[in-house]
Amino acid sequence: MPNVYVFAVCGGKEHIDTLNFSIGFLTRRTKNRVVVVTNLSRNTEQINHSDVVSVETPKSFNDHQAAIWLKTSLHRILPKGNVYMYLDTDILAIGDNVDAVFQEYISPIRFAADHCRVKQFSPYAVNCDCLKTREEYRRRINVILAEADPLFNTTNTRLRQLRKQLETVFFQLKQNKIKAAFTALRYFSALKRFDLNPDFYFDKQKKIWFYKDGTAVIYHVSMRKAAKQAGLRYNAFKDQIEPPDGLSIWLDRCDHLTQYISQKFKVTVAEKDWQHWNGGVFLFDDDSYNFLETWHQYTLQIFQDPKWKTRDQGTLIATVWKFGLQNQPVLNPTWNCLADHFNQNLALSADKQMLTLDGENFFAPEFAHIYHHWGDTTWDIWNWAASKA
Repeated sequence: MPNVYVFAVCGGKEHIDTLNFSIGFLTRRTKNRVVVVTNLSRNTEQINHSDVVSVETPKSFNDHQAAIWLKTSLHRILPKGNVYMYLDTDILAIGDNVDAVFQEYISPIRFAADHCRVKQFSPYAVNCDCLKTREEYRRRINVILAEADPLFNTTNTRLRQLRKQLETVFFQLKQNKIKAAFTALRYFSALKRFDLNPDFYFDKQKKIWFYKDGTAVIYHVSMRKAAKQAGLRYNAFKDQIEPPDGLSIWLDRCDHLTQYISQKFKVTVAEKDWQHWNGGVFLFDDDSYNFLETWHQYTLQIFQDPKWKTRDQGTLIATVWKFGLQNQPVLNPTWNCLADHFNQNLALSADKQMLTLDGENFFAPEFAHIYHHWGDTTWDIWNWAASKA
């Protein structure tokens, strides 16, 4: 079966400009057909590509809804007999072997994993109060931290960088329980000074974290006392401040999405924190029709439902579990490398030929998915990806 790439986009200048930038990367690297599905009557800019299919979208939809309508209607629009790879417009083909992605197809459809799990995605998919509530919790805690740590709101660029560097070390330690346990043992055995690593040390008498040159970086603040002052609770086992639901205040997480899926579609997402799929890339063919049609119908149902935000990933989760595909293997990050600007582990290798998502395992992606901070020339990851043109 022939292989075909497909984009689906319509609307304003930002979206068309992004498409035009991305499609140039892809057409220079593939021997396969690249088609753009759009509604030309909605576009404010010209698409710089000749293989365009224009489809009228419902006039009652805004541009965002129309673009999602096109994306989830591809099984109706495109001819049968091909294997298709759908791409969001913010995905750059940067590798030398992009066409090998078609060898990764598994019937009835294949996606890549998202960067987060269902609980974390939930408040961004539905209209609950969880984001607002956690923002208020964080505001309370930040006021307390600022009072206890004179450097908390520093505007000194170097000091802010050092604080971020030290916080990254703390974050990585929490991800590795064994390493964290050994570090804790070293800490308790140290007398006056605890050397965390070659760069940072903690003065136990002054209760201040210092950089190796003696620069004060972070004043230690008792999270137990801060929690009590804020009217929250401190979980000593997890070393975190928690709201009433027992989840971290620093992560926006809730169960409302799985609850709403059950209520609206009568679909049970049995694994409440399932690693859900990312809707930015997927491979499909004629066997995908029923899956895509269900996704399309579910998505149309939420457009007018005030409980739901206008997105397609919540309904994708519902569709996956409806068809019992939750354990189907996902695409390797090589084919949809989620360049999350806020991922503290995201980094380039020393020779800038590869990158890592977890701070340890480096690989050379074929497709880079830059879903925020697109065009940010102060970000080394963007500059690296854009240089692949």
